[in-house]
Amino acid sequence: WSSGAGLRGAWRAMRTQESALGDLQAAFLSSLGTNLLLMWAGHLGLHQLSMRNGAYAGMQPEKRKGKQDVFSDKYIPLLGNREHILTMQDAVVVIVAAIICGLYICCLNLYENVGDRWKGYSSYFQLGASLHCALSLYELMIYALLGKQWEFYLHHIAVLFVYWPGATRVEVCFFLAWAGLVEITNVPLSSLTILGRLKMKESPLYLFCGVSLYVTYVISRMISLPLTLLWLLVDLFTQPGETWNVTSRPFITYCIVSCLGIFALSAMWFSKIHNGLMKHLNAKPKKTEKQS
Repeated sequence: WSSGAGLRGAWRAMRTQESALGDLQAAFLSSLGTNLLLMWAGHLGLHQLSMRNGAYAGMQPEKRKGKQDVFSDKYIPLLGNREHILTMQDAVVVIVAAIICGLYICCLNLYENVGDRWKGYSSYFQLGASLHCALSLYELMIYALLGKQWEFYLHHIAVLFVYWPGATRVEVCFFLAWAGLVEITNVPLSSLTILGRLKMKESPLYLFCGVSLYVTYVISRMISLPLTLLWLLVDLFTQPGETWNVTSRPFITYCIVSCLGIFALSAMWFSKIHNGLMKHLNAKPKKTEKQS
């Protein structure tokens, strides 16, 4: 009888857990949809505001190699031309990426024990992950609209396959939040792109964003990201009973592979960022014409 009662108790606990996860998935989807709508509302609102204030005046089109996309010289109602769309995308990214990183920092208190690091719940992470996934969907929609090449989609698809199940299954939220801090580099990077389109490369603000990109890139991608992976692997091999055995193994494996892939790409891109900053710092100031 006691064993039967124990089995019934375990079954009820399992059903309760499944119900809680179902509720969490529904809440996550609702939050993601709301965030996606807010991003598009912000995009459209900023575009209309920029049109009225003449912020696009003198905007310099991006230099694009190879075949031009289908909307290179076309005007889309409510969205504008290609440069308008990409500029508003960068503006949205600056705002949202900063909020995401703030939320991820707030849930790093899960570090205290291995149980919290691997199965700990944080409402900050839930909101941050829903914003992260919504931002990826938003950018995928922009890329599809402008006919971007397939390689632009890979990073955002990887984000969806990591942060969506991580949030809805409540697995390794601490490590995902820590790894997600790489998004801070998008704040100065998108700011640089906006300033470049507005012909403000000689501005001190442009130099400040360039230096900020370099510093945040080194800290978040070249140092912090591999440390995140190292700590996860230490937990995994030293305490498998509380890590590997209580989580989805395919999901954890995918997270590890994704982290390695992002680090490899970050190392490859770092040389371009370094060379770009050095070129800007060593550039000779333009001579102004003498007034007669």
